[in-house]
Amino acid sequence: MIGQPLINYLELHFEINGYHKVYGGFLLFILGFGSLIFAKDYPHFILSMVIVTLGEVIAFPTIPALVASLSSEAEKGKYQGFVSISASLGHAIGPLLGGVVIEFASYEVLFEGLTFLIVIAGVLSMIITWFKKI
Repeated sequence: MIGQPLINYLELHFEINGYHKVYGGFLLFILGFGSLIFAKDYPHFILSMVIVTLGEVIAFPTIPALVASLSSEAEKGKYQGFVSISASLGHAIGPLLGGVVIEFASYEVLFEGLTFLIVIAGVLSMIITWFKKI
């Protein structure tokens, strides 16, 4: 809530591309979750969570806007529904799967896996964007 006005100000004054905002969010997620692998004290954990939260503030509001701009008028609702379903499934299944990974392995394995998945998602997004020449 506090960071969004700052992001809006920077976006208006520097004309930041929506895709670059999402990629910046991915980068912050990678840095945040990657640093959690090595976090052994509380201040490091707090710093990592602040980095992840900044990534969320940058990327998450931008994704529905990009989907709306890429969708035809007739299909906007369908694709916005897919975005909403994806987020809801992540919130529903994520804690369960995270708990299973922690129970059978460790926090380090969880954060390594998350970092790897975010890197893969970011690279795939960049490749798709490059092929589409958006």
